[in-house]
Parts: sequence; structure tokens; C-alpha cells
Amino acid sequence: MVNEIEKAGIPTALITNMTAVAKSIGSPRVIPGIAINNPCSDIDLPMEEQLKMRRNYVDRAIDMVETEKRFIMIADGVIIAHAGVDDGVYCMGMSLLRLPEKLSFNGYMDADIIVVLATPDKTGHLPALYQLFDLLEDEGNINAMRRAGDVHEIARLIRKYI
Repeated sequence: MVNEIEKAGIPTALITNMTAVAKSIGSPRVIPGIAINNPCSDIDLPMEEQLKMRRNYVDRAIDMVETEKRFIMIADGVIIAHAGVDDGVYCMGMSLLRLPEKLSFNGYMDADIIVVLATPDKTGHLPALYQLFDLLEDEGNINAMRRAGDVHEIARLIRKYI
């Protein structure tokens, strides 16, 4: 997945606990994670500590890619990245990261929502991409994601479009 994003001109940093696999497929920037189900924090820690750990991982990832100066913004404050079968994608997947505040990318793009789309072929992801665009077309939906108190609120919003 990371390699496909890189081929598209978007520098990436992969956070994973499977660093040997990431390096074996040629991922250029790998940050060792905690666990498969939650690579950026330890779920046994109090929530405040988990949030600090996540922020640290995001900061490290941003530091690794900041000098590349290439990102795709699809809505105000929303960046998208894409991965394909060449990167080991075997099924359709989408991931969303909502940051607690907007971060400046290269001094001219501010984003607090990052979406990664994974697709095993050249067209299978298009329906999901169109649904994502429908969701993000409404600024109210983007603001609702930003105001959401937890992941369940964001999931309920997304389900309206699938």
C-alpha cells in the first residue's frame, strides 16, 4: 500500500508492528508500532496516555514525510492517499484519521482529516471513492466529523453514504 501511495507522488510513513514485512516490500519510511489492532497506542493504558502515544506517532510520521512536499487535498482540511495491489492490497479498505487539530503540510495546506484508500484493482474502489466524495461534498459532514465525540459518531455519519 505504501509503495503505491509513493508512486502516486505522495510521501508516506508506515506505522506498523510488522516492520520486517514493511521493509521487505520496500516501504521507504517505517515507524515500529505497538500492535496489529492498534499500532499507535497501547489499549491497556489510560485513554489520556493512549492519545499522547497516538499524537507522538502522527508527529513522527509527519516529520518523516514533511520534506517531500507532495499531498492531495480533496476538501478543506481533508487529504487522501491511495494504495493498490502492487503494494500488497488484497481487498478493498478505507481508513480515516482525524487529528485533534489541523496540521500544516508544507506551509500551505492545513489538514486534520487524512483518508487512506486501498484497492486490489483499478476500478473496485471507485464506488467507495464516489461515496467518500458525496460525504465530503457537504461541509456540514466534515464539520460533524471534526466535532464527533467518538469513533461511533463518525461511523454513523459514514454509514449514511454506504
